[in-house]
Amino acid sequence: MSSQPAATKLLAKLEEAGLVVREPSPTDGRASQFSLTEAGRERLAENRSIMIEQMQPYFESLSVEERQSVDRALGLVSDFLKDRHPVDGVDEPDDESDFDSATG
Repeated sequence: MSSQPAATKLLAKLEEAGLVVREPSPTDGRASQFSLTEAGRERLAENRSIMIEQMQPYFESLSVEERQSVDRALGLVSDFLKDRHPVDGVDEPDDESDFDSATG
């Protein structure tokens, strides 16, 4: 969790960097809502790719069965996040993800 002032400061930096756009809340005139810009979506996709690359060495020592278990668990987490926090416009890997092909 983050305090409201810390979140405000972070969002201001993201807005300044062109990664999010601020819009007035349609339901609360005192509040704002934020959306990713195209640059923000690209940065998110880039960061996800970097994370996958950095994690791959940790999984290379796992057995095939262990890697399959991790892959299933990550798939569940991914589905949960897509349902709760969709990010339109980000290219998602297909069933043969980068992680899967590098470790399987």
